[in-house]
Formats: sequence, structure tokens, C-alpha cells
Amino acid sequence: MGQGTSSPGNYDGYRQRAIDEELAAERGKALWRDQLRKPGGKDLPLLETYRQVTFHEACSSDALLSQLSALDASTPTCVYAKHVTKHEAKLTNGRFSVDADSPGRHIAEIFTDRELDNLIIDCYNSKGREMPVFDRDGRRYDFEFVYFENKWSNGVYRLVGSGEEYKRFMVDNNVVRDFGELGSKMIMQMFAFRSPKLLPKGKGFHGHPDGAVGMVILFSETNQPDEDRDQDNCLYEVPDDDFMTINEMLEHYPVAPEGYTLGYAGC
Repeated sequence: MGQGTSSPGNYDGYRQRAIDEELAAERGKALWRDQLRKPGGKDLPLLETYRQVTFHEACSSDALLSQLSALDASTPTCVYAKHVTKHEAKLTNGRFSVDADSPGRHIAEIFTDRELDNLIIDCYNSKGREMPVFDRDGRRYDFEFVYFENKWSNGVYRLVGSGEEYKRFMVDNNVVRDFGELGSKMIMQMFAFRSPKLLPKGKGFHGHPDGAVGMVILFSETNQPDEDRDQDNCLYEVPDDDFMTINEMLEHYPVAPEGYTLGYAGC
């Protein structure tokens, strides 16, 4: 009786639904990209200050400059600057975390649409993309760049040290010792660049004519006024979600779910 067969009309309907779903998915990705790149007013005092510092003003290391030259790297640009947190200053932490809200838009801007789409898709399986990181002395470390969605903001970017790489990076750069001396005055600057010779070993950021993405991380002591440092800490120095208490979540994400009212005034 013709069971198991499809009429041309049914086939056209299935095909149209598939096209509509694909278009909806593309629109969804485009909206998500726009949200991650969306400006939200002025940068915070710390980031605004360090964004104005050129890479050559921040770094005078011949070893690093020589390494970047050998890679035919583009001039690194500052995409983020933050206070090192007490969690990050532990050898066992394994990652640096960056809020993906407005100040993090400079990070989103370094990726092509396709690279950012892949990063967003990867957030569903908690996997990232290889991100080679270089320190002041030109040493390379194998990190992964991961994006995580959450309920309270645009999400969180994480630079995760593969295996013992985070520990090696921390030891080589004396981060624990320096944090013990400087505390909240210790600043981490993140510079991004591209290189045609920077070949990730696995899933990286490929396909751009200028090559793959890499980062340089530099540490320094800030001369930022206390009131500006307090503003940065209050608004965007978000501890890694895995370590956050309920009070810290309320402090950094003071937006109640629909239908709820928070008796909390913010920082």
C-alpha cells in the first residue's frame, strides 16, 4: 500500500525544514559571536591603561623578541590585563580564567567567525583549542584555550595548562613567590599574535592567512590607584567558577533569575 515511501511533497517539506533549521543555527551563532564581541562601555581602568601600552614598551626581552621574529609573528597586541588571583597563584590550579563579558571582547575580536564558532561549539563538550603561550624569556608552553558558558554572564575564557605545563609556567616565571610579595598589585598581561609557523599539534585555530593564534603572558607590578584597583576587583576580577561561593556569585553576577528578587545591592 505504498508504506515506507515518501511523496515529492513530503521530501520538499523535510528539505525545507532542514534548511530552516540550518539557517536558524547560523543566526544563533552570529548572535552569540556578536554578544561576545559587543562593547559595553569603556574598559575598566586597568584594562584601559594597559591596552594603550605597546608590546615593545611592555617587553624588552631579546629572547622573546627573537623567538617571535623566528616565527614571523605579527606584532602582539594586548587583549586583556588582570590582577592575578590567589587561586591562579597556586601551582595546582592549572588555569587562568578571564570573564567573557564586555572587557573580554578584545579576546573575542582576535578570532575569525569560524574560529569563534568552533570555540562556542566546543564549550558543550568542555574541550578547547590549542593555544601556545610564550613567556618573557621566549619559552613555549602548551596551553588550551577554552570557552565556558554560564547563567550569569557571557561566560568565562580559560587558559588551561596541559599536563604539567601550568606548573612549569608558574615555576619558570616565579609567579607564586612574586604574588606572595605583591598580592593584588601583581598584574598579568595577555598579548595575542598570529604566526604562519606556529603549528598546533592538534586542534588549534587554523585557516587564517596570517597563521595560527598564539599568546604572550607577561607579569608586572601595577601602580594603579587603590580606588581603581578596587573597582576592577569588584566588577570583573571574577574567581574561577569552580571556587566561587554563593556570596561571590552574587557579588560578581548581581542579576536575579526571572521571577526572583535579590536583597543585594552589589559591590
